[in-house]
Amino acid sequence: MLSTPITFSDGSNPVGIWLELHSSERQWRNTYLDFLNNPASNPEIALRAIASQHAVLSNLSGFPAERWRQLCDGQGWTPLGCSALSWCGSTVNLGEIVERAEIIDWKISPEIGGDFAALMINPAAIPSASLSALLRAGWDDFAIALVVASRPAATAPEFDERDRSLLGPLVRQILELRT
Repeated sequence: MLSTPITFSDGSNPVGIWLELHSSERQWRNTYLDFLNNPASNPEIALRAIASQHAVLSNLSGFPAERWRQLCDGQGWTPLGCSALSWCGSTVNLGEIVERAEIIDWKISPEIGGDFAALMINPAAIPSASLSALLRAGWDDFAIALVVASRPAATAPEFDERDRSLLGPLVRQILELRT
């Protein structure tokens, strides 16, 4: 059986969203990143850019995750493909995103807002638990780093200093830049 083309209410389609994300990633570092890291800049500009991309990604909420997986299987998985998967349907959890991300060897940028793909993860897929709770639950360094990198704020997430010895090197590096 052949699938019919998908067009969302705003006229976009899944392939267009994939292209938009990858095009925007190239612009992110040169256009918006400084707004999050430079105290003299207005971070609201970057936050509006993130919200704009999230609005585009929200179209995927009614799109079956299996079809997004097929699109990325055909095109090749990227960090942004993993992030967009978090917006599809209601069956995708952060565990699957982390699993795919580790397979494709996603390298998380520790800079605040430096990892556009992490910022594009559906906020509803990000656990609200404290960093200490994630450490105690046995989350690995990459998964916790992805959670922290998905937050565009310079402030470090809630963390109990007694758990410092449990931190992996990537999470330590990210937290150093946020304190």
